Amino acid sequence: MIGNPPYVSHDNIPSIIPCKSFECFEAFADIYCYFYEIGLKALSAKGILCFITSNSFLRANYGLPLRGYIHEHFDVLQLIDIEGTQIFGAAIVNTVIALLTKSRTDAEAIIVNEHWGMTTLTDFIKSNRFVYEQSDFAMQPWTLVSPHKLCLRRKIEKAGNTLEELGAKIRLGLATGDNKAFILDEQKRKKLIEKDDNNAYLIKPVIRGQDIMRYTHIAPQYILLTKNDVDVQKDYPVIYEYLDSFGDKFKNRGAKGRHWTNLRACAFFDDFKKGKIIWIELTDNGRFSYSNTEEYLLNSAYFLIPPTQIDAKYLLGLLNSSVIRFYIRQIAATSGMGTLRWINNYVKQIPIPIADQSIQSRIVSLVEAILKIKAEDRFTDTSHLEYDIDCLFYEIFSLTKEDVKIVESN
Repeated sequence: MIGNPPYVSHDNIPSIIPCKSFECFEAFADIYCYFYEIGLKALSAKGILCFITSNSFLRANYGLPLRGYIHEHFDVLQLIDIEGTQIFGAAIVNTVIALLTKSRTDAEAIIVNEHWGMTTLTDFIKSNRFVYEQSDFAMQPWTLVSPHKLCLRRKIEKAGNTLEELGAKIRLGLATGDNKAFILDEQKRKKLIEKDDNNAYLIKPVIRGQDIMRYTHIAPQYILLTKNDVDVQKDYPVIYEYLDSFGDKFKNRGAKGRHWTNLRACAFFDDFKKGKIIWIELTDNGRFSYSNTEEYLLNSAYFLIPPTQIDAKYLLGLLNSSVIRFYIRQIAATSGMGTLRWINNYVKQIPIPIADQSIQSRIVSLVEAILKIKAEDRFTDTSHLEYDIDCLFYEIFSLTKEDVKIVESN
């Protein structure tokens, strides 16, 4: 069976399709996942299915039921993951060619996980292939890394409990429903405060993802923090008049609170006042910074409240390290343009080794030195200090020279 199933996102699947009846059902799964199940069930005893689809199911949470279904009932013959290459012209989607069989022989699977250049498909596979055992597909997600990288990933994962297991609180920044209305530049901020200095109480610094770099960030804009307990019309008439000027479309937006002047409800507003590690979602290299003041984030960025038993600056050094950059590359999905997504689902899986106190202190001192330099000039090169941190984490994770070569070549 050969096919190219349609790509329809979960929120556009027609209601007449009984998605919940599928064994691989997941609420956020795209429709092609169900085509896999239908096709596989239709195979004869030795039948083979070949589909070309989005590769998102290999790593995304919504693909977990499908990956489990395939591993339990079928053998993988080939997975040709054409990462970062747009082979369908205008369609911005990373694709995979999956060759699956109902015959259970535990044969080795041919894997390719590479950008496709100007060669033929046959030459591309010959030049970039390696093999997996069928048992390797028990590992979640299917990152399709080389066997050497797979072993290194397992070593990293054994080094400590994950952020999730340690109880770290990971949050996505705020969705205002209308950034044009709720996000202010310096000029608008000054005008609102000049008209009524009481307005300053509702105007708070806000950080976008693009404002965050490694060990440094800026907050060049402000958010109108009109939470549900704020009666804007009564207590802040100038701000009420300002928001009213955005018209009916703004007032009837979906993401709003009790009143159209309010931001929608959020259970963790107070967490923005705490010391927190912040980062941008879409980036090839981790961009983590530390905020110890009341700064809010938009939903192009994430933040976490460090576990009480972990020094925040030790954790910051780890998250910005080459080891973690390598690890995230092994487990995370990418955007349609091939950029890594540092979202909660992946960051929470990061293992946190607890080093000897003397080594932790050395890392904290190096991080503090970087933060001090960046506070004076955020563009100053601190790569020599960051490399010293990397070397300490190589030691903590017990990496061999060969392991380090893999990490640094990644």
